[in-house]
Amino acid sequence: MAPFIHTLLRADPVLFMGARRLLAVSILFFALADLWLAFPQIDLAVAGLFSTPEDGFVARGALWEQFMYGSIDELLVIVGLGLIGAWIVGRRHSPIRTGHASDGARAAHASPRCRRQVLRSVASRVTGRRLAFLLLLLMLVPGLLVNQVFKTHWGRARPIQLEQFGGHRTFSPAFVVSDQGGSAFSSGHVAAAAWLVAVPAVLFGVGSVWTGLALLYLLAMALARMAAGAHFLSDTLTSILLVWLGFLILQRLLPFESSSEASSETHDKRLRVLIMLGLLGLAVGCETQPIVGSGPELDLEQLRELVAASDWEGIVAATIACNAASDSCAETHAIRADACLRLAIQQPTDAPAPRGRTRALLDAAESGYRQALALQGARQSPSLASYHGGLLLTLSERRNRLDTSVREHKLERENSKLLKAAEKARAQVPESALGFVYGASALVYHALLTESGRARCVELEQAERLLGHAPEPPSELIAEKARLQTLIEHGLRESDCTAAERERG
Repeated sequence: MAPFIHTLLRADPVLFMGARRLLAVSILFFALADLWLAFPQIDLAVAGLFSTPEDGFVARGALWEQFMYGSIDELLVIVGLGLIGAWIVGRRHSPIRTGHASDGARAAHASPRCRRQVLRSVASRVTGRRLAFLLLLLMLVPGLLVNQVFKTHWGRARPIQLEQFGGHRTFSPAFVVSDQGGSAFSSGHVAAAAWLVAVPAVLFGVGSVWTGLALLYLLAMALARMAAGAHFLSDTLTSILLVWLGFLILQRLLPFESSSEASSETHDKRLRVLIMLGLLGLAVGCETQPIVGSGPELDLEQLRELVAASDWEGIVAATIACNAASDSCAETHAIRADACLRLAIQQPTDAPAPRGRTRALLDAAESGYRQALALQGARQSPSLASYHGGLLLTLSERRNRLDTSVREHKLERENSKLLKAAEKARAQVPESALGFVYGASALVYHALLTESGRARCVELEQAERLLGHAPEPPSELIAEKARLQTLIEHGLRESDCTAAERERG
């Protein structure tokens, strides 16, 4: 066995160097794991640097932290699609072999006459092997290992959820499976940012300017996640080392450099299969948030404790198993629906944000409120108005968040759901202004989408009558009612809905 290994290493020094790097990174990974198991308080000490007893994690919700949080999904899609597009362009043109690390930098300063040639030179670097390598790395490490294995099943609570920082959950060391139902270990955002470092390293070299910029982004992402109380130092370092290890292992299994690649790549069906499998990474690698209902099962008292601690993420992740027709079961579903709606509303509409996450939260909120209404035992309970209000606000929020470029039938569908829910609310809680105000909102919204004419006048008049018959609204709906009255008056004037015409109607 020893002579064989000696012959192998002598015959392939590149393989030997790759093995040394893999061994070195593996030793570093296990050394850090031993360090954190021996001294777990390192995580608490570092997390305490970002938190104050009065204000908690003050960076949470800051503009820069929100930008870093929301930017990763867009970057993954842009870079992934850019790699695929460059590969397609590179296959259609002859490769232009120039310097290793300067093509990307020269593209920014090239004259218009030679810019196309430089872009083709950059595209020629995205070979089939490199594309398959990068997409598989994204799918296997950030997508599957970090997000679907560790974050979903490890259970480590986030710093912001711990008793030491105003939460209610118990601290657990890194690399130890926990029953706290958290998703701190390890960081999906940092793993995705580490993959973005691998892209320019593969295409332009480790010493390129683009790799340096990607490293700065990675450091900023790790800092943002720790400053927000979302991850410990060990969570971020683990994600970086996992991507590094995955890079080295995959490089030995699928080398992205090959002397015969240029002549054989277009005929290599295995590369096409690998690229198609790697495309799954664009979908799997983008999901960096815990799934709704993926955590431990919690009862009503435990959910109330989470509400008192403002642990909305913990409530969203909780599993609700109570489905009996009772007030308590209805309240459990409503509590999680409230948390889903709260987190969805916090997602900015004018900045990069995980839109899929927002849709999932609003879907879960709608389902939770409908379940609460179905399970509510006492038909005269004051909770009915609250549940109806949550459902109406959820439907209104989803309708208002629809992009203006979507097809009209989607807007009509969401608006119709809101109108039906408002009619049911008016029937079940007639003493509440909720159904009246949201019903008027749906009618006004539909009228403004309708071409000016008699149909618009009719819907605006119906909305006007609804507001006229509405009970006194709660304080949070006073401004909305006034806004709707203004829109109705403006719409009636703009559509020339004269008094005589309205009387004939």
